[in-house]
Amino acid sequence: MKVLKVKLTTANKTDDQIKARYDAEISQKEIENFKTAFDLVDGLEIGVIPSQFDEGSYVVVGWHKDNDHIMRDFVYHMEQDPYFGSYVDDREAFLEDWNNNEYEPAGSLSFEKEDIEVLEDNPHV
Repeated sequence: MKVLKVKLTTANKTDDQIKARYDAEISQKEIENFKTAFDLVDGLEIGVIPSQFDEGSYVVVGWHKDNDHIMRDFVYHMEQDPYFGSYVDDREAFLEDWNNNEYEPAGSLSFEKEDIEVLEDNPHV
């Protein structure tokens, strides 16, 4: 599968941009949490592959170890989703699992086409 090195362009999302990503109604608290998560990773360079299930979506396959704390905090914010999150309001358990390499997301971490700028095809991520 073709790996792409991309730069995330995820800052300053509007409420409507956040809402458009979800099929169900989400609260203002959830919107603000997602905005925080996306702002955290803006400008980060990561490795992705095109999703096999959602055209225009890219699945995260890796990031530089120096950015692990940024991705960790992004993932924790994404875990606050009341429907799919496994660590809602439980940062301690999340950090324990993350630090012990036991964290497993309920689904894949992905970004939309408009959230990325392709820097390289087939890099050594």
